[in-house]
Amino acid sequence: MAKATTSSTGQFAIPNLPVAIYHATIDLSGVFSPLNMASTTGLHYPKYVFQSLPAFNTTGAASSVPATASVSIPVGKLAATVSGVVTDASGAPVGLGYNVTLATATAPTSVVSTTQTTATGSFSFLNIQSQGAFSISAADTTGAFASVNAVAVTAPIDGGTINKTVSVTSALPPTVVSVTPQHNSDIAPVANQQVVFTFSKPIKQTAVVGNTSASNPAGLYSYVAVNFAGNKAIRASNIAHTLAWSADRTQLTVTLPVVGVSATYIVDLCNAPLTDDAGVAVSGLGTACLDLPPLAANAAAGIAGKGYVSFTTNGGATAAAPGAVNLTNAASLDAKKGALAAIVPTFDWLPVSGAKAYNIYRATKQVWGTGASAPANTHPAVKLNATPLLASGYTDATLVDYVENGSVKLAYDYTVTSLNSDSIESAPSTVVTAEDKVAPKLTQAGSSATVSSITIAFDEVVDPATATNKANYSVALTATPAAKPLVPDSVTENVNAANIVTGYTLNLAAGVTTANASTLTITGVKDVAGNAINVAADQVTFTAAFPAFTAGAAGVPF
Repeated sequence: MAKATTSSTGQFAIPNLPVAIYHATIDLSGVFSPLNMASTTGLHYPKYVFQSLPAFNTTGAASSVPATASVSIPVGKLAATVSGVVTDASGAPVGLGYNVTLATATAPTSVVSTTQTTATGSFSFLNIQSQGAFSISAADTTGAFASVNAVAVTAPIDGGTINKTVSVTSALPPTVVSVTPQHNSDIAPVANQQVVFTFSKPIKQTAVVGNTSASNPAGLYSYVAVNFAGNKAIRASNIAHTLAWSADRTQLTVTLPVVGVSATYIVDLCNAPLTDDAGVAVSGLGTACLDLPPLAANAAAGIAGKGYVSFTTNGGATAAAPGAVNLTNAASLDAKKGALAAIVPTFDWLPVSGAKAYNIYRATKQVWGTGASAPANTHPAVKLNATPLLASGYTDATLVDYVENGSVKLAYDYTVTSLNSDSIESAPSTVVTAEDKVAPKLTQAGSSATVSSITIAFDEVVDPATATNKANYSVALTATPAAKPLVPDSVTENVNAANIVTGYTLNLAAGVTTANASTLTITGVKDVAGNAINVAADQVTFTAAFPAFTAGAAGVPF
């Protein structure tokens, strides 16, 4: 707003200010006479002094009438000592390490100095501005205890010492700072299992809280629920337990005399009427606790208390691996044929003693070629079930096909594991493989007028090497006096505009006349999985220029 420099007598004037309350800052950092502020020895004044100034115009005169206000801003030497002791609510000195803050009285956020208490709770500020107005506050390092109101103090004259007592009390509500065992932990069962709740400050021992006897229905025992929740699944009932407070009242120990294997236990003191000595309730209990399932969201958000702990025990016997896994529809598994695909494998196995559930895994195997030595690549197995299987059976409805890119065979290796009462898996079962087991069928054939070529189509993708091998086809005259074979000359692929094979053309070295009955026989043609065509089912008898047929038409064997 404005500034001025003091005269030799310490006076200053700032004119033409509107009526208001002002905050003045005295800057002594550049003073060299009669006291040199740059000197490192001797007494000093503070480099800066802050003070609020009142409204100047208090006479009600019109704003056109000048008003003058005189203010005095005292500046004392840094020559006073402010000492004291910090005590708790009972008046006893606190221990070592409480933070003590000395601030300007008119500006509490303007910190002059800080220190910490000694082992006896005492503190001291040296070289404080003489006759300055200050406030003192104290708090422990956790913020659990602090001064309710800062203590006002006027520093003594140069060289003097003043002593003050600063009292601290509960600044924060007590909380449950830890629970052992941890929530949702899985531990080995032991006799006299202890669950320990640790609080941030001592808990007041009222007639209810201090009475931990199980025989007193009005005591704390009635507020602490300890439940056996079944075999890691089903809630059961309240079980016997004991309660005990530590000597400093910061720990409550709940002891479960007997715990079983593979079991779930819940210890809940959410409804216990716990407070500190000042009567402040423990934060995090009551509706902020985990006592009810809808409040589990509070825990995920990190705002729930720790008055509820659920833990499980282990120690269940290991379950054996499942025996033979049966692929019940192995013989009918076929490559995809539109909506008629029979590609979904179904499994079952005998129940395993001691198993509570099962997992099933699938490893995809790519095979290039149909021979025993064909190169293959098996991918890592993945678990198919999102949750454990309770029944000893499974249908895999996630398969896409047994052929990839029209030429690569896909097979799937399945294994099953058992889960014991601790959800620990057994070794895997022996592998069972799902793959195409159905042979290809002839679905269409047609010839030219002289049967010099025959167009052929199959119901699934076939192996090109066997489909284009002319040795796998024969056409024989069936009319009397005797059958006379026609010699296949070549087999070519028929492709569409998208370069996809739609069928094959069998070219003959010589045709037959329309009067000759002939039989087309196909052998050795295999699908991508290596299943060979059924010879007896896929013979076609015809005369020259026989029309193209579709599989299933009356009178046409296939």
